[in-house]
Amino acid sequence: MALRTLKSSTAMITLMPHPTFTTSQLKAYPHGAPYVALFEALCDEGKEVIVHEIEHAQAVAEAQALVVRVDAKLDAFAGRLSTTLLDLAGNDRKSGLYLHYFPKALNETTRPVLGDQLDTMKKWLLSLTKSNHAALTALVSELTALLTEADTVKAARDAALHAKREFRDVGERQEWLDRLNAARKDVYGQLSKLPHEHKELPPNFADRFFLADQRRDSEEDTVESVQAELELNRQAVLELEARLVEVQAAEAEAQQEADARAAQEAALVEMDKAVAALNKQRAQLRSQLASAR
Repeated sequence: MALRTLKSSTAMITLMPHPTFTTSQLKAYPHGAPYVALFEALCDEGKEVIVHEIEHAQAVAEAQALVVRVDAKLDAFAGRLSTTLLDLAGNDRKSGLYLHYFPKALNETTRPVLGDQLDTMKKWLLSLTKSNHAALTALVSELTALLTEADTVKAARDAALHAKREFRDVGERQEWLDRLNAARKDVYGQLSKLPHEHKELPPNFADRFFLADQRRDSEEDTVESVQAELELNRQAVLELEARLVEVQAAEAEAQQEADARAAQEAALVEMDKAVAALNKQRAQLRSQLASAR
């Protein structure tokens, strides 16, 4: 059996049985004793790598949670801006004023999460700052704060993703895998020499110390093995497609909730305006009554 090189694309949960198996086999044979400490260390290091891999995944998830929360704030702001523009444009969505900010529908403008939406809203800030409408310039400070927060959380999320990729591609995980592959190759070579020195050992003595590929009985591809692997890949694609449908449905639901929240906030703004108008009218009536006495 030619010893294969373990690939970095393989999950840690699949990689770890290899040094574990080898360690157990080395302990069981006197000829393996010189290499036990090496593989025990690799097992311990591998466990640490798994912990750190989980930590990277958690860091990305936490950073993404912040992104989603800020995105919800931006969506709500977009809803309020849409309402304000419609008030100024006489509820005309085809007016030049409205289309300047919303050339696309509101629900399209707010997608994807901190994607094109963020670039669009940065352009809004320039327009709002220069606007002649007080109702629009009043939104500048809020949008400025939101964009600053959005840039911060997006940068943190991107940094977490970069750290995760670096850890996997060239960092601790890959360095451990390189050491594991090097140790496997070296020890396999040393053990392969023993049958020449000890005639009682079988020619394939070194093979028993390394976990065989469970996917097929030999290193050569066969029609059956390729078909089986193809079927596994088909199943994986089906699972990914199902996950995609779930994610799309979740995004659509989140967008509906954001639109509904924006509509409620816009309605609340209108109510506040109505209350303010009524209070003003009441004050005027009281003033008139007081003057008439």
